[in-house]
Amino acid sequence: MAQAATTMTLAELLKQTVDGNTIFKEKINDIAYKVNAAGYANENLSARIAQKSVNVIFADEKKLTQSDGCNDCEIEGNDLLSLPTILAYLWENVVNNIEKEGKNIHVLRAAKAILEAILRRKTYLAQYCTLSSVKSSSKEKDSFSAFPDLLLSMNDKTCRKAELMTPFIVIDCKTPGKLLIFNNTNDNLYKIWRSRGKMVITERQEGSMKIKKFDNKFKLLDPVLQIAGYMVLSGARVGMLLAYPRMVWFEIVKINEKKNIFNIKVYPLLKISSFEHGMLEIVRILKYASNLEPNKKFLRQKVDKKEEEVGCEEKKEEVVVFEEKKELRAKKRKFSTLQSDEKKIAKKQK
Repeated sequence: MAQAATTMTLAELLKQTVDGNTIFKEKINDIAYKVNAAGYANENLSARIAQKSVNVIFADEKKLTQSDGCNDCEIEGNDLLSLPTILAYLWENVVNNIEKEGKNIHVLRAAKAILEAILRRKTYLAQYCTLSSVKSSSKEKDSFSAFPDLLLSMNDKTCRKAELMTPFIVIDCKTPGKLLIFNNTNDNLYKIWRSRGKMVITERQEGSMKIKKFDNKFKLLDPVLQIAGYMVLSGARVGMLLAYPRMVWFEIVKINEKKNIFNIKVYPLLKISSFEHGMLEIVRILKYASNLEPNKKFLRQKVDKKEEEVGCEEKKEEVVVFEEKKELRAKKRKFSTLQSDEKKIAKKQK
């Protein structure tokens, strides 16, 4: 009798999981996706940060290092047995769920389970989190609350209204039609972003010119400012708009703290072709994001005592070390002074 494998690569495990369960081949219920799939965004952009605070960089596909990849990551031990069962359960919910948020949240939970098996440690997810006391710009006086669908963190420290203290990624769920605007060249995306309302752009396809008309730029402006706001407010370096089988991800690459200007890269629209392809792509991004240090939270009006305590925990050790070094330097100076005085006395005695 052949001995069962004690370790497998993620790619091998995903293939075996899909081959062993028909749920991964079933058609996804898309009722929720057909409802208002490409409707107009809210033009007043409520609960969004100001466009002037965001310097958007429409980038090419990010070239991640080999260590950021996950195809060849080894899955071992109990995860070899439990992971296929967990993925099948979650994917059944994806197939049958008729709510866009619920559908995409189960997609993310499946990727989270894989990430934990790869990292061999637990991650923490906050669903429908409240980001309170936030502002749309540094000059804004009135505050409001923002509500990202998902925050994911490497620890369970919380602040404010059960908000994860140091999330490495923030995710908002959409219908696939909402992301069609990103299915454009970087040049056209820049034109749409900088436009002042109605515009016409042209694309050359197979020798002919194809004209596309956009009534307004809010189809692009609204989702970008929404996820950018969540990233800036929560401190997450990476954000994602998840609309399975499409997704777009974002990364804060530079911050001008004096002017509160955030340089954010927008990576190309990803079109997922299969369960294995989707999991590998999402987990790759999660793994990359999990290795980034979070930013501090910007455009927040209030800091409660609990947040101050949590935020200062990591600084306490630094303060202790600083004080110890300060005391040691003082002792060295005193000892040096004593040595100098002794030398002077010895010189006089001679």
